[in-house]
Amino acid sequence: MSAKRFLLATLAGGLTLFFLGYLFYVVLLESFFASHSGTATGAVRELPIFWAIILGELALAALVTLIYGRWATISTAMGGLQAGAMIGLLLGLNYGLVIFGTTYTTDLTAVIVDVVVTAIRVGIAGAVIGAILNKIAP
Repeated sequence: MSAKRFLLATLAGGLTLFFLGYLFYVVLLESFFASHSGTATGAVRELPIFWAIILGELALAALVTLIYGRWATISTAMGGLQAGAMIGLLLGLNYGLVIFGTTYTTDLTAVIVDVVVTAIRVGIAGAVIGAILNKIAP
């Protein structure tokens, strides 16, 4: 996979993840997650550190791009959507259940909703990544 192909797909996927994260976690579900927080106090920053969020989303997009372009040879939007949803589901389960099992920051209902949201977000980003990989020659 060329560097150009990798970088463009990663950037498009990272931006997709960032904006979908804002849509789901701030616009649509902020009050839901606030009402399902655990007993830990002071765990959420009043002002997010955006550079860290952006780098985190780019890292996930890079992982998905690497999986698609190097090992799975996924280069369609539909293939990207399906694989991305599965990757998101498994990553969401891993992160959510480990955090639930080791901290007091959330309840199990929020973990389940977050797993679904993560599967949707990574699925859509995976579709974008697959479409970009399809448009740019290897």
